Amino acid sequence: MTTRLTRSIILSAGIALLITAAYYWLLNETRLLKKAPKVTRYQAEVNIRLGAPENVTSPVADVQKCIAIIDDRLTQVRYEHTIKPENDKTFTISIDGLTDTTGLKELLTGNGSLAMQEVYDLSVFANTLSSANNALANYFRSHPEDTLLRQNSQLSTIEYPLLSLLNPARPFTGGGGGMVYPGYIGLVAEKDTALLRQLLEHPAATPYWPADNRFMLGKNDGYGVTQGTQLVYSIKYHPPRITNKNIIRAEAEYDGSTNEQVVAMDFDPAGTAEWERMTTRNINKPIAICLNDKVMSAPTVTMAISGGKSRITLGRSTDNEHGKILSILLKSKELPLQVQVNQAHFSPARPQIPAVWPYALLFMLSFVIAMTVQWLIYRLNKN
Repeated sequence: MTTRLTRSIILSAGIALLITAAYYWLLNETRLLKKAPKVTRYQAEVNIRLGAPENVTSPVADVQKCIAIIDDRLTQVRYEHTIKPENDKTFTISIDGLTDTTGLKELLTGNGSLAMQEVYDLSVFANTLSSANNALANYFRSHPEDTLLRQNSQLSTIEYPLLSLLNPARPFTGGGGGMVYPGYIGLVAEKDTALLRQLLEHPAATPYWPADNRFMLGKNDGYGVTQGTQLVYSIKYHPPRITNKNIIRAEAEYDGSTNEQVVAMDFDPAGTAEWERMTTRNINKPIAICLNDKVMSAPTVTMAISGGKSRITLGRSTDNEHGKILSILLKSKELPLQVQVNQAHFSPARPQIPAVWPYALLFMLSFVIAMTVQWLIYRLNKN
């Protein structure tokens, strides 16, 4: 009896160990049981400075309020963090479990300044871009001493100073057969954005733009834009009638139909009414959704939108953390002081030790089942 029991215990333990090992292998070494790709996590040490411009005293209450807002933002993203004061204006923030190193600065320093703005498309700029380009070329030919010309050697060797940097957008055929222009007027290489802005704002070019025009840059808005380029928008710049104050909900979501990350927003009654009016007068035209003077998205309005809902498209991504950061900024209180990142250091986080209890529970369950099966077989054979 004792020998049979010992053998049963050893056999059951072996079976349970084999089942547990097989489960661990399937979960960690194959894709059969994996639900999502592994995400690299980092530890961060960030030194920030709070304050107004130089030689302006920052009230202690504003410093405390600023730190409280930053602490709340980090908590909402569920970062494990500590904030340590170095002096009355400088703080060191330690963060564990960080997955989006690019969005951290925006989270700490940004105010999420939202504005819905109407835009000019290329139908307005089709001829003026060429005229502005010729005006710039004539100016540089007659002013060889110009600082901008001397600092950028390529401008002295081309006849198209503006159009060599700005690639105009192309219209496409709409559902009704007519030509439709995208929300942006052109593309520019990221390395040339500063030079392009100088040309667009040059006195020789500005007379050709609409009086209320303001140029803004934006990321790929789903038009198959080549990587390493920015979209150039012409904004009808007026004091925005829909801002953060009109947002009552902002949540990061995933659109399964397009495989894109989005931030869905709900507006208050005033924002809802204004959004319906704005979309009504811009049917078949784009509206730019701007954040911190950058265009996040410029969808074309197909019908008037009632109900006070909108969303910002962030593009395709496996990590929804950027969407979380953006939704938090849209809802967050405004920082009373300017936040400057002095230094940021990132290092890979220590590997997380997997929890042991699921495997222990599986081992015990497998052991009990194996012992029960052997006992039943023994009883059947005895009878």
